[in-house]
Amino acid sequence: MGLSALLLLPAFCLLSFAVAASGPLPDPANFLVFGPGLDGRRTLPVRYLFVQMRDTAGRQLDDASLPEVDSDALRLELSAAGSEDRRLRYTSEALRLGGGLYVLRYRLHETVHSDASLSVFYFGMPVAQSPYRLSGPLRDEQCNCPQMDLSGWLDYHGCRSFNYSQLEADFARFSGPAGIQMPIVAAEAAKRFDNDGAYAYCRYVIKDNELYRSCFGKHTGFTFMSDPLLLSLLRKFRAPDLDFILNLGDWPLSRLDRLPHLPILSWCGSRHTSDIVLPTYELTEATVSMMDRIYNDLMRTAHDSMRYRWPNRLSRAFFRGRDSNKRRLELVQLSMAKPDLVDARLTNMFFFQHEKYLGDIVKHVPLGDFFKYKYQVSIDGTVAAYRLPFLLAGGSPVLKQDSDYYEHFYRDLEPMKHYVPLREDLGDLEERLAWLRAHDSQAEKIGESGRQFVLNRLMPEQVLCYLGQVLERYGQLLRSPVAVSQSYEHIKQPSDSNCRCDWTGPGVRDEL
Repeated sequence: MGLSALLLLPAFCLLSFAVAASGPLPDPANFLVFGPGLDGRRTLPVRYLFVQMRDTAGRQLDDASLPEVDSDALRLELSAAGSEDRRLRYTSEALRLGGGLYVLRYRLHETVHSDASLSVFYFGMPVAQSPYRLSGPLRDEQCNCPQMDLSGWLDYHGCRSFNYSQLEADFARFSGPAGIQMPIVAAEAAKRFDNDGAYAYCRYVIKDNELYRSCFGKHTGFTFMSDPLLLSLLRKFRAPDLDFILNLGDWPLSRLDRLPHLPILSWCGSRHTSDIVLPTYELTEATVSMMDRIYNDLMRTAHDSMRYRWPNRLSRAFFRGRDSNKRRLELVQLSMAKPDLVDARLTNMFFFQHEKYLGDIVKHVPLGDFFKYKYQVSIDGTVAAYRLPFLLAGGSPVLKQDSDYYEHFYRDLEPMKHYVPLREDLGDLEERLAWLRAHDSQAEKIGESGRQFVLNRLMPEQVLCYLGQVLERYGQLLRSPVAVSQSYEHIKQPSDSNCRCDWTGPGVRDEL
């Protein structure tokens, strides 16, 4: 950057560059900008793009040489193409992810019935090839105008480039010539799960891209998670006609030791069940309701953790949670005996009696503040600890208890690369912590590898890709005809008065 350009910058920009003057200067023209938010037709609840900061030589900058990101530093502006004076209705923010990488994300509050122009600025200076032209229309999350069938949507979003080993394993059990016969599955489910106080599930039917369901059980309130998720998917693509059972409870249902195995969709799986595993409701809710009803999502967690740089984090293990597993109580007991090693407390007690040796029940700690500590402990609750991806996002090595339960991505995690394994009884916890303390650089590397796994595998587009592939595989194996019973409830899409499905602007292809 020349002197004349510097003279045009406001004082706060000069101060920021002076702070970084001890090292290479950020060069906005050399920043790398990429991600699904640069494609107007990638219909995500929240659109996002990544910005990798680089210097004048094109070298990636580390965090130590960069000023903090705020609303005046890295930002985006979105306008209707050719009408830069008409400001669109959207919410945006910049989040810091570590290693000089940032995410800019925006949630549309209206459908843009034209092409759009997206500009990225760093302290008021255009970044990389800014402005970017986005082919319209840009549909907001509530707009029900699916332009592609499911197969085309998966192709367009690059979903087939991801290798989902859990998905392959789950469907292998049902890939025989008989496939999935829903009358048999439904009758067997009604027989096995006839205790309405213990089980809760819904039989969903997708017919002509409309959603219907009939539920069983006293505790079916979790449809407030499953209904919006399925409706969101149906706004993005035209699904094949489908007929499936979705388990509303935490525990997977179809036991391996009982035939026939039932292709029930569940939030988690286990070594003893044959359920088809979906991303958990924690992940899917954080995807669909990001920048809306939900504060804690993986991007936000990674950003909040950046307040605590690795050298400044406390060399102790950290845990907060309720008493849903006796191993959690044992961890708290260890913490009471060795507080310099572990800071573990319970935030609620429901399953066990509160004993004096467990100490006081404490208040919840904001997730971002977990990362004041170098080491995080993940212990099962009633099933898999759904907090695991959020712990991985924080850049602290996660000590993960061995478990019978798993989420959809566990098969792709590598021990001592993405996390530190623990025995189920936690008997090796002190040994593992001693190793981490003695190998600080390796501990930091494991924490960073866990964070990178999240950024590469568990972002919103990947979560939706996984869900889409589950529906596609299921549809390929479904052999029975799909019909809607009169007893089924029609779950309707939300209204969106701004949404028009008839807009065909420049460059809109027939196949879209």
